[in-house]
Amino acid sequence: MTLLARINKLKNTVLQAQDLNKAWIEFFDLTAHPDFMKQSGPSRLENLGVILEQIGKSMTPNESGKLRAAPIVRLNGTDFYHGALDIDGKPGAFIYFDDVGVGMAALVTYGTKTELCRFTATVVHSPHCFVPATTQQPAVH
Repeated sequence: MTLLARINKLKNTVLQAQDLNKAWIEFFDLTAHPDFMKQSGPSRLENLGVILEQIGKSMTPNESGKLRAAPIVRLNGTDFYHGALDIDGKPGAFIYFDDVGVGMAALVTYGTKTELCRFTATVVHSPHCFVPATTQQPAVH
């Protein structure tokens, strides 16, 4: 299966899976593809920073988590972004498909226990939106 076909399969799994472990295993299988890292490079996606901040808060008690993210990486020629993150000293990672506004994050919470979350992002265009209007901002659900 080609790298692009595997990314599309992962996207469908993230969108539809009842068990998020299945999607996370698919992601790690994808990282073993010989071209995965060769075709990935540093990137910037402004909305993703806001999304990751919200995820950092939602994955910690009292929404007090402080997130540090490694540089965002994008698979060249795709809308697939991924990278490592750290929330209050706990390691994790994220994947995000910009075209459908869906992604996942994983955080090692204790020993080998991993907390997974799926998220969606919708850019809100509304005069009733209270997000600062400097750029388009996503609403995280």
